[in-house]
Amino acid sequence: MRSAFLFVLIIIAFQTQSQKSQWYFELKGGFPLDVPMPLTIHQDGYPDININFARFTSEPFVMPVYWDWRFVKWKNEKAWEFEAIHHKMYLQNKPAEVQRFGISHGYNILLVNRIKILNKEKNILLKFGAGTVLAHAENTIRNLKLNERLGIFNMGYYFSGVALNIGIDKRFKLTEWLYATSEAKFIPSYANVPVVNGNADVWNCSFQFSFGLGVKL
Repeated sequence: MRSAFLFVLIIIAFQTQSQKSQWYFELKGGFPLDVPMPLTIHQDGYPDININFARFTSEPFVMPVYWDWRFVKWKNEKAWEFEAIHHKMYLQNKPAEVQRFGISHGYNILLVNRIKILNKEKNILLKFGAGTVLAHAENTIRNLKLNERLGIFNMGYYFSGVALNIGIDKRFKLTEWLYATSEAKFIPSYANVPVVNGNADVWNCSFQFSFGLGVKL
């Protein structure tokens, strides 16, 4: 009877231990590579401006720099992650009607990701997820400059679209509570941002590469 009782206690302890979760925080820098994609600008009283292959540059190392932070919750060798990415976009091939078109404060991507272990020995992880785009547009179309003091809290931000994410992450253990991490990911997204008397449909496909540190909380 005592042995059976002890066995039950061991099973309960094991189950409890296996169900424990562990939180981590990561902060990274990096750079994106944007694929040329369609851009359409709608403005009341004028024909649409269509750019079939809009070329955007990011300037990830110029303030405000590219950053990527996330909170990760691991449990039973799988994890959920909330990720925030600060991406910037500056249109390069502007037609004559467009004096300025940027989303630089920025093209913020907020994601919920699922993480699975791809190779346990090498600490390689597979991530996939979805989320939204929080955009801050800056533009002047046909000499009409957008008021950047509207939107959320009158700060120029709008929840503007959707994003998907798939990525591979490699971790390098430094101590029991600290590790380095590098990641390559692909993020297709869409956002609808304001212009004066209209809006713009922005499609973006971005390969993003990031490097940083993670800490056990």
